[in-house]
Amino acid sequence: MTQIVQTPEQQFYLAKLLGYSYEIVYKPGAQNHVADALSWIHTNVHQCLLITIPHWDFLVQLSNSFKNDVELQAMVQEISQDPAAHPNFEIINDLVFFKGKLYLPPSFPFK
Repeated sequence: MTQIVQTPEQQFYLAKLLGYSYEIVYKPGAQNHVADALSWIHTNVHQCLLITIPHWDFLVQLSNSFKNDVELQAMVQEISQDPAAHPNFEIINDLVFFKGKLYLPPSFPFK
């Protein structure tokens, strides 16, 4: 490597890339079809304004299972009332997390 790494971002990515064997090849204009397609200016601005957002159906089903199950409601209520007694549990957006990971009750069908 003959260039000087100047920014922290460059240092971060350099550390990640050092473990790989790769070669960077420059392809001029007409040969580089991928970069050419990405650099086009879109004439229809409305196409660029579309955004898609994933909707996780299983999270909705999981949240509903917490609302419909009496035992799970009692567990959520205990965690909400006394978080110090349940240090590994956390409630975020009506979902229960255990040690930072999503908690799936034993009765949940995805388990």
